[in-house]
Amino acid sequence: MIPTVPRRRGCGFIRSKDGGIVYSMCPDHPEHFIKGKRQHCWSLHCPECFNDKALKQGVETEKPLLRYAKLVEQQTHQRPEISHWVVSPPQEWAKCMMQTKNEFDAMFQIVIDDLQACGAHAGATVFHSHRQKQTDWQLAPHFHLFR
Repeated sequence: MIPTVPRRRGCGFIRSKDGGIVYSMCPDHPEHFIKGKRQHCWSLHCPECFNDKALKQGVETEKPLLRYAKLVEQQTHQRPEISHWVVSPPQEWAKCMMQTKNEFDAMFQIVIDDLQACGAHAGATVFHSHRQKQTDWQLAPHFHLFR
């Protein structure tokens, strides 16, 4: 179980005086999306805010990769594809390999070497030790790769 700290008072959906959720929509094209407005503490430890924070960090991770793709395109006239991959090593092996720094580093290097063998030249790799299964967290080592 991932430890959590109490959420900041006010985290979660903003409600109107009559109790309903306040919504926002795309100003240019209202049919694009409509979503409930939220207040955030932006903490990865907050049970209300962690998912939005993780998504925000994913967008920030992607920005330099998109700049890289644009530079490559300017020089080669071919735009490399940027994608998000999830690599789940064999679970029992990965659980053993994440016990010490040396073993973890070796597992990480295997993942990077395999990606380079597939043609990846630049990117970001993020390790997650757990996965959320409905309301519970389970030990399930995996890597998110933006290439």
